[in-house]
Amino acid sequence: MVTPNPSPGAQVTRVERSNIAPPPESHSNPLVRLHLLLYGRYKWAIALGILLGTCAAVAVWVLMPPKYEVVGYLRVKPYIPPVLSQTDQNGVLPMFETFVSLQASILQSQRVLDKASANPEWKALRRTSARWGTKIPADCLTVEHPKNSELVTVAFTDPDPLVAAIAV
Repeated sequence: MVTPNPSPGAQVTRVERSNIAPPPESHSNPLVRLHLLLYGRYKWAIALGILLGTCAAVAVWVLMPPKYEVVGYLRVKPYIPPVLSQTDQNGVLPMFETFVSLQASILQSQRVLDKASANPEWKALRRTSARWGTKIPADCLTVEHPKNSELVTVAFTDPDPLVAAIAV
């Protein structure tokens, strides 16, 4: 809205904010658009951002329990030491990578988990679940074998650090 100035010789125009519109370009800069939308409202935007950020942080803190992960490493030697003398049954293992991968998969088998669940330390926890009963839960256990490595990584994740340490 333009208002003429009553004094002769000079014309002052007053432009209201509602008449300002962003350019109709479809590829306009989103930061310029945001600036135009927030013009004069920065204090409210900052206060609202701090309030919502605080609420989100409190919600994450309360709703997500901490999880503890205990990691153990197993080293598989690439050779079988001779007992009495050198034979074809001992020495460097052929297809060593396959052997280590097999050992990693055996560690995840149900038989190994059942034997580990029979450990007196695990039984002393008296931990039960609807899905696993008193056994060590397989979904919390991860066994990995990095390629071209002698190591097998065994990790167990649980909300209780004592349970995680005993399981590994």
